[in-house]
Amino acid sequence: MTDQAAIDTRIYGDPEDIRAAADKLYTIYEALYELSDQFRNRLRTNFYAWNGEAAHSYDDAAVSMGSKVQQLTDRFYSAYESLRAYAQQLDYHYRDMQSIREQAEYASLAIINDYDILPPTPIPEPTLGKWAVSMGGSNEFVECFCGG
Repeated sequence: MTDQAAIDTRIYGDPEDIRAAADKLYTIYEALYELSDQFRNRLRTNFYAWNGEAAHSYDDAAVSMGSKVQQLTDRFYSAYESLRAYAQQLDYHYRDMQSIREQAEYASLAIINDYDILPPTPIPEPTLGKWAVSMGGSNEFVECFCGG
């Protein structure tokens, strides 16, 4: 960025890196889902075959642990979905900023560093002397216009 006010059209972050991280989370999610499924199927006992306080305590602990594993699984899946959505938003904003740079270039605005759009150079204001000369050297209109 320069010392002039410029529009920075950079978008930080690489969508492909973010998708790769999401894929790693999905791999963990799949492993946890498999673990959760095994936990539900193998650790739960036939409730009718085992009675008493120990059976109820074991069943309560198995249900509680299964619920906690499921919560952990859900969190990994949620993180996976969030990262995928974030990567998609970055893709959208990359395209949007590219379009803005193309429009700025079309409008003849200077672009530096491939990303910073500089403001247009100001249009100089006309001076009264130049305006009066352009009116044929007469100051009558200027005096009338200015109230003089």
